[in-house]
Amino acid sequence: MRAIEFKSKIRNNQIQIPKKVQSELRTVNETNVRVMILLDDSANQDLRTFEVEEKSVDLANDELESINKGLTDFDEGKIHSHETARKIYGKYL
Repeated sequence: MRAIEFKSKIRNNQIQIPKKVQSELRTVNETNVRVMILLDDSANQDLRTFEVEEKSVDLANDELESINKGLTDFDEGKIHSHETARKIYGKYL
């Protein structure tokens, strides 16, 4: 495995790839790659790992909004432990 490193800014949920790196990537041609995003310490973010699914999923806007709301709540620490959830919803499980 070889690595290519560059600095970029995230704008509109997109990362700009420098032209020099783009020409390097054109020669790869449909190969799986591993992407790692390192945020400056000032961003104060925890490292998270995401698995990429091979299939596409169609979601309605309200489903996407719900997922994004959950991710926002997670980022803001608005979460409950497994034990708390079991106490509340245990009778339904």
